[in-house]
Amino acid sequence: MPNETVTKKNGPADGYPCVGESCIHCGLCARNCPAGALQVDREQKSWKLERALCIQCGTCMEKCPKDAIEMLPAKKKPLAAKAKKSFALPLEVPLTKGVLQVDQEMCIGCMVCVQTCALTNYGVGSFELSNMRMMSHNRYDFDSYAVPCEQCTDPQCMRYCPCNAISVDKVTGARVIDQKLCIGCQECIRHCPMDPPRITYNPETKKAGKCTLCGGNPQCVAACPTGALTYYTNPDGIKTGYTQPEGSFDHV
Repeated sequence: MPNETVTKKNGPADGYPCVGESCIHCGLCARNCPAGALQVDREQKSWKLERALCIQCGTCMEKCPKDAIEMLPAKKKPLAAKAKKSFALPLEVPLTKGVLQVDQEMCIGCMVCVQTCALTNYGVGSFELSNMRMMSHNRYDFDSYAVPCEQCTDPQCMRYCPCNAISVDKVTGARVIDQKLCIGCQECIRHCPMDPPRITYNPETKKAGKCTLCGGNPQCVAACPTGALTYYTNPDGIKTGYTQPEGSFDHV
C-alpha cells in the first residue's frame, strides 16, 4: 500500500497515528519506529505513514517532542499492543539451564541439523526458516559449521523486543518467542549480538523464530550424523552467550 499523509484533520478513527500542525519534522518518530512505517522529509516538511507496515505500537507518539502525533481510538488493538514494553537496563533474567554446543572439528557442514530443525518446528525443509544457523564460508575460509542460539545470559533480543514477546521457558531456560505476541518488527534480529543472527524471520507469517531447545530434547542433536552437536545442561544455570560488560550500559 502506498504511503499517505495522515493528519488530525483527515485521519480515520481506526487506531493509526496521525500528525498535527505542531509537527516540526524532526524525524524522531521515524527513527524510532520499530516497523519502519514512517517517512519524514525535513526539507519538504512531509510526514507519511505506510499503513501496511504500521503495527500501532504508539512508539512514534511517545517519542514526539512536540506531542504532534495522536493515536485515534482503535476498534480492536492487536494483542501485542497490550503487552508491557521492556527496555530494562541491564536485563536480569534467569540463566538458561541448557545450551547447544558444537565441536567445529567434528562438524562437516552437512546441514542435517538445519533441515531437521525446520522440519521439527515448521514442517518444511528450509534453510531460511531453520532456527539452526550456519557459519557461511568466504573466499578465505571455506569451513562452514553449525552455529546455534547461545541462549545469552543478557539476551539482547529480549531487551529490545517492543512488546515482550520473548520470555524464559520455565523448564529449559530457553529464550522463546511467543508467536501470538510477536509483531514481526525484527528488532530482535537487528540486536542479536551474534553473527549471523540466531533469530530467523518467516515472511509468510511475518513472525520471528528462534531455538526453543525443543522442550529439552533438541532434535538437531539426535539427527547429527557425526556427534558434533551436544546438549549441555546444568540445573543451576549456565552463563553463556552474550553478557553485558560490567559497568557498561547500552542506551535504547
